Amino acid sequence: MMTAASTLVILLVVLIAQPPRRRAPRRVRVRAGRPVALAGRSSRWLGIVVATAFGLAAGGPVLALVAGGAGAAAGPLSERLRRRRERAAIAAAVPDLVDLFLVSASAGQTVAASLSAVAPRAPAPVLPAVQTANDRFGRGLPLAECLADLGLALGPAGEPLTDALRQSAAAGVPLVPLLEGVAASARDERRRRAQEAARRLPVTMLFPLVLCILPAAVLLAVVPVLFVSVGSLSP
Repeated sequence: MMTAASTLVILLVVLIAQPPRRRAPRRVRVRAGRPVALAGRSSRWLGIVVATAFGLAAGGPVLALVAGGAGAAAGPLSERLRRRRERAAIAAAVPDLVDLFLVSASAGQTVAASLSAVAPRAPAPVLPAVQTANDRFGRGLPLAECLADLGLALGPAGEPLTDALRQSAAAGVPLVPLLEGVAASARDERRRRAQEAARRLPVTMLFPLVLCILPAAVLLAVVPVLFVSVGSLSP
C-alpha cells in the first residue's frame, strides 16, 4: 500500500511540475480510410511512468522523483534536438535545391514548370516540402500562396529562393540572374557553416578524450607502475 501510494504521489508531483506547453497540430496518418493520430504523447507518458516505477524500485521515493523528472524532461529535449537536426539538414540541402531550380530555369522553364520538374528530384530533407507545394499548385491553388508555404517550410535558409521565385512569377523578372545570386549566397553560407563545424570539432573531441582515453591511459600506464612500486617497498 505504501509503495503504491508513494508512486501515485510522485506521479502527481511530476505531472504538476511540468511546464505548460502550447498545443501543436497533431500529425495524422490515414489507415484503412480512418485517420489515426500518432501516439507520441501517450508514449511520452508511458516513459515517465516506467522511469518513475524503476526509480522507486531501485532507490525509493527520492530516486523515483528524480527519474520521473528526468523522464518528463527527456521528451521535450529530444523533440528540440530532432527539430534542430531537421533545420540543419534543410539548410544544408537548400543550395542543391537552388541549383536544381537554376538548371531548370536555364533550360527556359517557367517558375511553375520548374517547380513541377524539381519536385520529384529535390534532396531528401526538402523533398516533402517541395512536393507538397507542387501538389497544392496542381490542385489549383495560387502559385504565390504555394511558394509562400514552401518558404515557411524551408525556414530562413529557403527564404531567398522562394522570394526569387515569387518575384519572377509575379513581375516576370528573368529567373536565371536571380537564382545565380541566390545560389552563390547559399553556397557561401554552407561553406561558412562547414568551417564553423570544423572549428568546433577540437572542442567536441575533448569530451571523449577526457572521459574515455585519458582514464584508459592512466589505468594502462600509471596503475601498473604504482602496483610494482608499492610491491617493491613492502618487506
